[in-house]
Amino acid sequence: LRGGLPLLNTVDGDTRKLVDVSGIGININRSSYEEDIEKILALSEEEIKVFKENARKVFLENFVVKEVV
Repeated sequence: LRGGLPLLNTVDGDTRKLVDVSGIGININRSSYEEDIEKILALSEEEIKVFKENARKVFLENFVVKEVV
């Protein structure tokens, strides 16, 4: 998120909710991932741009970097 990269998420719970609510990527369903691959391949440049912008925004609003190693 810090780098503005969208998430391709396979984790349930809070991460899945964050992806859904914040528009920062796509949740991948492990049992039907083929459909999700089609969704990813069909994304427009504009949709990808929005995911990137949202990812960076969510990072800046919700996380703090104390030290970079």
